[in-house]
Amino acid sequence: MGRHSLEIALIATTLTFMVLVMAVTINKHKQGPHYKGHSLEEWFSSEDSKKQAEIFHEMGAKTSLPFLGKKLGGQFLDQEKALIIIGEIYKKSEIEDSEIETKLKTLLTTGNQSEQITAYADIRRLGLKVSDSEIAIAVRACPSVKASEEEFVRQPKLARLYSMTNAIDCGFLAQLCNDPDPQVQMQTLGFLPRLGKGTAEDKLCSPEITTALMYLVSHSNNSSVLGAALGYISTTPQRMRAYSEVVCNLLLITESDGLQLQCLGVLSAEGVSQPLASEVKRNIESFLKRTDLKPDVRLQAENQLHDMMATSFYQKIKVKTEVQLSYAK
Repeated sequence: MGRHSLEIALIATTLTFMVLVMAVTINKHKQGPHYKGHSLEEWFSSEDSKKQAEIFHEMGAKTSLPFLGKKLGGQFLDQEKALIIIGEIYKKSEIEDSEIETKLKTLLTTGNQSEQITAYADIRRLGLKVSDSEIAIAVRACPSVKASEEEFVRQPKLARLYSMTNAIDCGFLAQLCNDPDPQVQMQTLGFLPRLGKGTAEDKLCSPEITTALMYLVSHSNNSSVLGAALGYISTTPQRMRAYSEVVCNLLLITESDGLQLQCLGVLSAEGVSQPLASEVKRNIESFLKRTDLKPDVRLQAENQLHDMMATSFYQKIKVKTEVQLSYAK
C-alpha cells in the first residue's frame, strides 16, 4: 500500500470516528438531559421507583417537569408513571399555573378512569385549584373519583365534629344532621348521645337538634340514616314524646318493615304517655289498615294497640275509683 493509500485510509478512519461521535452525541441529545451517567428517559424507564423518585427530585423541577409534561401527552403507561412521579415529589408552588397543572386538569376531565383518579389524587395532594364543574365531570365519569371526593369533603366536617369537646356548636350539629352525605349524618347521630352525658336531662342543643331531627325523619329516604335517628330518639321517654308526631307520620308511609318495627318501638305506651297516647292509638289503627304489612309487624302493632287500650281502660277505672273514694271521705 502506497503513502497515498495510507493517507486516504487514515482520513476515512478519522471521518468514521467523527461520525460515530456525532451519532452518539445526537442520540444523547435526543434522549434529553442526563444525570449520574443516564438520561432522564433511562431513569424514567427504571423499575426502581424509589431511586427514580430521588433522581427526578435531585434534577429539580426546572429540568424534570418539562420532560414529565411531554410524558403526560404520550402513551397510557407513560402518563400513569408521570402522574405518580408528579404526585410524589413536587410541591404546589412548582406545579401551579404551569403546563403540568393544565394537563392534570385535562386528564381529570377527559382521561380514562385510571388517569382521572390518579390526576385527581395529584390535584388534591398538591392543593391545586380546580373548579366545581371540573370535579363534577370526573365524579360522574369515575366512581373512584366520586368516592374520593366524598371523603375529601367529609373529613373536615367530621374533624370539626369530633373536636367539639369543650365548646359545642349547636347550629353546626343541626346542620350535620341533614348533611347531603349519609355518612356524615350517621356519624353525627352517633355523636349526639354524648351531649347528654353528665346532665340530669338531655337539654344541651335540644331546640336545634329537635328541629333538625324532625326535618330529617320527615324528609330522609335513607333507611340507615332513619334507623340511626330512631335509635337516638328511642333512648329516652322525653325524646319519644317529643318526636311522636313525626314518627307516626314515618310509620304510615315507610315501606321498610325494619323501620316500621322501630317506629312502633318509639311509639310504645311506656314512652308516649297521656295525652299523646290517643293520637298514637289512632295512627296505629290507620297503620293496621294497610294490606302490605308483614306478619311480625302486624302482630307487634296489634299487641301494642291492645296494650295501649288496656292501659287506657285501667287508667279510667283508676280515675273513677279515686273520684269515688274522694267523695266517700
